[in-house]
Amino acid sequence: MPLALAAFGWSRPDDVLWGGLAWLGAVLTALAGWGALVERAVKASVDLGLRLAWGVVALLAVAGALLAARVLTQPVLLALLAVGYGGYAWRRLTAAEPVAVELVRGARALADDPQRSIAWGLLAALAAINVLLAVARTYGNPFDDDVAYLPLIQRLLDVGDLDEPFSFRRLSALGGQTVLGGLTAARGTLLNLYAIDHGVGQLITWALLIGLVRGQPRREPAIVALVALVVVLLPDASTNTASHWTGAALFLALYRTAVALPTLGPRGPIVLGATAAAIATLRQNFLPVAVLMPALVLGARLERPLGPAWRRERAAWAGAVLGGLVVLTPYLLASWQSNRTLLYPLLLGTGNPNLATTPAAWSVWQELQFFLRVALDPNPIRVMVPLLPVLLLVRDRRPGAPLRALAIASAVGFALLVHNFSLSDARNLWRYAFGFMTPLALVLALEVTLAGWDRDDQPDDAVAASRPARWLVVICLLAQFVYTSRTTLTNYRALDAHLARAAAGGASGDVAVARLYGRLQAAVPAGAPLVAMLDDAAHLDYARNRVINLDTPGFASYRPGLPMFVGAEAKAAYFRDHGLRYLAFVRGDHSRYFYRRDYWLERIFWDVELWRIVAGYQLDMIDSFAELASRYPIHFEEDGLVVVDLGASR
Repeated sequence: MPLALAAFGWSRPDDVLWGGLAWLGAVLTALAGWGALVERAVKASVDLGLRLAWGVVALLAVAGALLAARVLTQPVLLALLAVGYGGYAWRRLTAAEPVAVELVRGARALADDPQRSIAWGLLAALAAINVLLAVARTYGNPFDDDVAYLPLIQRLLDVGDLDEPFSFRRLSALGGQTVLGGLTAARGTLLNLYAIDHGVGQLITWALLIGLVRGQPRREPAIVALVALVVVLLPDASTNTASHWTGAALFLALYRTAVALPTLGPRGPIVLGATAAAIATLRQNFLPVAVLMPALVLGARLERPLGPAWRRERAAWAGAVLGGLVVLTPYLLASWQSNRTLLYPLLLGTGNPNLATTPAAWSVWQELQFFLRVALDPNPIRVMVPLLPVLLLVRDRRPGAPLRALAIASAVGFALLVHNFSLSDARNLWRYAFGFMTPLALVLALEVTLAGWDRDDQPDDAVAASRPARWLVVICLLAQFVYTSRTTLTNYRALDAHLARAAAGGASGDVAVARLYGRLQAAVPAGAPLVAMLDDAAHLDYARNRVINLDTPGFASYRPGLPMFVGAEAKAAYFRDHGLRYLAFVRGDHSRYFYRRDYWLERIFWDVELWRIVAGYQLDMIDSFAELASRYPIHFEEDGLVVVDLGASR
């Protein structure tokens, strides 16, 4: 069956829906296989959710080394999936009983309880709708970040690296999410752009939550159903293909690995550190939380007197550091190769030193007000404000107190995020924090109420909580369900449109656009470097030319920096000085997405400070490139796409 899924998905790259669903199953199978290899290394048996998450970690670790070596191309990504298939086959062959026996046992258990069968059937149907939406959505957000994210995936498939020195999105991300995106794109299409995050990431999150529930000795069915409904009906707060559910899945895996640490043996801390590092590769703002949580867990295991405790625990600390370095170091090296930084913004690299994400004039009182506005407007879990204070009413009795560690680390990470990005807004900041704040809320709800809400604390409870605390959590869950179910069910109405678009093979104009970009690139000599400021740079062939994308012009560039606001000729001289002779761009009055001149002209007057700054840079570059096209020979112009030769005589 898994081989059939892979064969079907691979053989039908233009089949967005059924081919995409089959390939999603193939990717999940490969990740389960990688997780089985980790299981074997750790010598511990875990549930499917943790196995899948560990598989993501292991694959990211190996892929990172190949990325740093600049060889992580499409064939190599397919080879990594094949290795995962080998791990899956090995586990099935050595399993105590065939998977069919496990499925029959589960089916019989449901048949013996019709009410439970109906409830789980409803939840499975809602989950299936979410997966269908993830696979069928072929339209990203080219008006913002996807103007860079999709070309990065195509670049990876073509040449095996992520070297984009002029890309602000590459500068501010280590590349793990791009690598994962390459897994679903490796079958030959970028149209299933949400399959890895909203599909694979969400499925792994559900599997991890199911594993958490099944690991508890006492389970209240009503609580399980309520939490499951909250998760499957959670509104989509993402605006692009950046890490959203993949972050949530790995943070849940980090928590569950910390909980299981006493049973994982001496190699468990290595997996803990590796999982934390894998999280950091997905989003830069995940890093403080991912580093702090394992440190707090291991630190809480140090009992007095500290001397003997440290001698007993230092091997665990060393293992966690080792696991983290093995995964993270290759991504840091790849970041250095691309943008001359190991960790932006601590080290600017090719970043513009004149840009900031905090206001120029900003008092402590103003920052406090901003923090409160953001904290009191959570999204998509709207009940976060009354829910999180429950943490003050519970006590984690387990070794390392993983719930407390996740709570403290998340609070610190959220505070740092708001402090360092105070030019943003509540909606976007909660979107950036989704990866760790949402798992915190779900874990808290399950750990406090799973054994029952109308009961007092018991001596054997892993997480001690009073009856009022349990009732408060239940009220919050009910409020979240009522508040968000209407919005989510309304969004489900768009399923027909997404399915119709997917059945038609995506956007009707995609083939024509791809051919147009092929003609554009043919006007540039093969092997010549090409600077590009284009709407659909993912249609370029990165193996034919060294393409340097300007996703947000002026935000990142070679030192001493791209000359902005000093005229067009200074930019031409700058490009020539760096051996960049050919320029491809879309005219501001023809751009469909990110480089529309009238759009940025409006935003420079009415938008928040951050976007007014971006607008100024965008307008300067749009106008400068138009001026250069009037001064230098044009090798190609069609539908507003232009290729200019900056090395030819004027």
